[in-house]
Amino acid sequence: MSEEKPEPQIFAIMRNGHEVIRGGMLDMKEAIDNDDIQTAKEVWQKLHKWTEMHKRMEEGKEPEPEGCGCFQSLCGGSKVKEPSPCGFFKVLDEKRDGIVTKNGLHGLHAELDKVEKAVDVACKKSDLKALKEAFPKFQEMNESHLKKEEDVMMPNVMEMKKAGEPMKKIMTQDILPLVSETPDYEFFVKYANLVLEKHHGGLPRARVFDHALWAASTPEEWKKVDGWIKETLQESTYKQLQAVL
Repeated sequence: MSEEKPEPQIFAIMRNGHEVIRGGMLDMKEAIDNDDIQTAKEVWQKLHKWTEMHKRMEEGKEPEPEGCGCFQSLCGGSKVKEPSPCGFFKVLDEKRDGIVTKNGLHGLHAELDKVEKAVDVACKKSDLKALKEAFPKFQEMNESHLKKEEDVMMPNVMEMKKAGEPMKKIMTQDILPLVSETPDYEFFVKYANLVLEKHHGGLPRARVFDHALWAASTPEEWKKVDGWIKETLQESTYKQLQAVL
């Protein structure tokens, strides 16, 4: 009798995304502790880019005005067009009684941006001393931010699933296209796999993340994504993924 395959947890794309960020911060700390400014700059460039993509999946697109362009005042003003895809925060607010807004998760990003900027400036200036001062503050604040998001989001995701919400549809229409329809999707997939495999924490983090991507992809999309994953993972880790598909 064959062993039953695990069900893909499609929102692991978001949850394990936090482990990508944590792993990237560990790589950053290691480079700084070794006084290796060049490696720190390289790690930061990738971590910062990936984090911005993850943040976009949470926040969605900015609302766009609808109207008559330069002649809006003559046409009675403009309406605000709801963004699509709308992002994870918007979904949670709509489905779970404004839970994101009530817990101030939007504000956490704004606060973090200020501390993040100091790290970014230090890297651009190759200023190791400034980086050693700025990065621990960023790491501490970012960890607190990730934890608060998890405390709010994950129980509510479970409640949505129990309530029969179309989780796959939400991911494939409202969240994932914010990165999958960009030229940087290959980077998004490869960097996540690289970090999750390295910083696995004794768990199959890369496999769970990729299983979720598989569930969120059409067969044609998966051919492309699977190729990126295969190029990135060690053969043994890749085989673990294949075993659950």
